[in-house]
Amino acid sequence: MILFKALGDQTIVWFSKANQYLILDRLTAEILRGLEKGVGISELFDCIGDVPLSRKRFQEHATQVQTNIFEVLKDGFIEEDIVSEEFDFEAQVYKTKKLYQIGSLSFEIHFSSERDFLLIHPKFAHLEVSRESEIQQLHQIKCAYQDRFYHLEIDDRYEGRWDYENLHFLIGRLYMRILERVHENREKDWGAVFHASAVGNDDSCVLMMGESGSGKSTSVALLNANGIHCLADDFVPMDKNGKIYPFPAGISIKPGSVQALSKLYPNLLDQNPIDLSAHKKQIRYIPIFNEDLRKTTKCKSLVFIKFNESVEFDMEPLSRQKLFEELIPESWISDDPAFVPYFMDWLSEIPCYSLVYSNHNKMISAVNELLEL
Repeated sequence: MILFKALGDQTIVWFSKANQYLILDRLTAEILRGLEKGVGISELFDCIGDVPLSRKRFQEHATQVQTNIFEVLKDGFIEEDIVSEEFDFEAQVYKTKKLYQIGSLSFEIHFSSERDFLLIHPKFAHLEVSRESEIQQLHQIKCAYQDRFYHLEIDDRYEGRWDYENLHFLIGRLYMRILERVHENREKDWGAVFHASAVGNDDSCVLMMGESGSGKSTSVALLNANGIHCLADDFVPMDKNGKIYPFPAGISIKPGSVQALSKLYPNLLDQNPIDLSAHKKQIRYIPIFNEDLRKTTKCKSLVFIKFNESVEFDMEPLSRQKLFEELIPESWISDDPAFVPYFMDWLSEIPCYSLVYSNHNKMISAVNELLEL
């Protein structure tokens, strides 16, 4: 099944079996629509009508669409099965274990090395509790490093293995499993998880996006210190009704922002930076405290943010093409056919902006105004 959503002179296209979204020009989308219906390339020219190409050029383009898009995505991708016998967690020696309170639940994470400890613990260090704490419901997580791979087990279920370059998938899997347990549901019950940050107040939120090095997390930390609470950083869950949920992993801060933010977060200087040398960066974390992880907010807008010393303040509408390019590739979107039309409508209607600034007060005021819309 392929779904189509008109968006001005472009079209959002969703391939169900591949769970893949594309944003295409109208002609390419119409070619895909015809191919799905079984119309041959030689007949498509007359079926579509008002084609801005010669018949020969059209057939060449349609053949490329069929080969490079339709045939690649129509049947989906083959996923590798996770084999539980791949790794023996019981045979590992765990050097460190930590207990965390997330919502009303307790999570005990066992680490086999400093590598996996530094990968996970700093994000949740502010949620660590003592062994004497009252434990309502305990979940066991084991993370082990061996032969260039990180392995993950949660409540006796093997979740998979990842090499260093793909650790963001391990973190995503861990966060999703924590989310499931906090909300007593399954991955299939969620609509989306965005690689963005959510900031807001009691009723509304704004999603913040930005390229690496754009200053997104620093901007989120500034907003958080000025009464616009950070609900989630780099992992923003959305349910199938479009509501945004908080997630308590800390805000990641790179070295260039530490001195400036230390005036607002004095404890930042006391932290030992986490050395992610393979990615040429060191990270510190600002804690997020969300009292009620079940509290939802409505997303009012999306902002693609960037700090630029030479620009005091500039905010303008963001093109849907740019929004699509930035939001979709890094996000997890449910493949539930009942949710997809809602998500396509949401994607085409949500207000979105580009915000470039160096004046902190103007940036904070602008986000406040978006929350009030």
